[in-house]
Amino acid sequence: MEVVSPSAIRLKLLASWRKHLVVNVSEVRLWKKPTIEDQRAALPALIEVEGKQEFAVEAIIDTCLRCDNLEFLVQWEGFIPDHNTWEPASHVENAKEKVDRFYKKNLGAPRKLRKVWFEKLIFKSYTNYTSTPKGVVSHLEVEV
Repeated sequence: MEVVSPSAIRLKLLASWRKHLVVNVSEVRLWKKPTIEDQRAALPALIEVEGKQEFAVEAIIDTCLRCDNLEFLVQWEGFIPDHNTWEPASHVENAKEKVDRFYKKNLGAPRKLRKVWFEKLIFKSYTNYTSTPKGVVSHLEVEV
């Protein structure tokens, strides 16, 4: 490990890891050897949903649209924040109350709009009352 600046260090990693070698110091933590031999953190218990084993969702932290697909940043119950993952909407269908709670707190967060909402809207055509004076060419009329 080499200090590059007060806020960055260069790591010595295997070439096969393909990680950027210069990282912010906030991303580096001291490793502490376990106090008990063979000590490992136990994974949280799985819950059964519709015959499948799944981890429980503790909270939805954020949303984003990637390639027109809605994704949620999920905090898993019993895991530390380092294990939060981006999951497609189909993976959190069983945590509807967590998703609803997130959207109540974050009204402007990205979401998929339902077709039902648009069926009630009434669209009507409009007339353009502006005209281009003689001798002036509109950029829409120019052929290239």
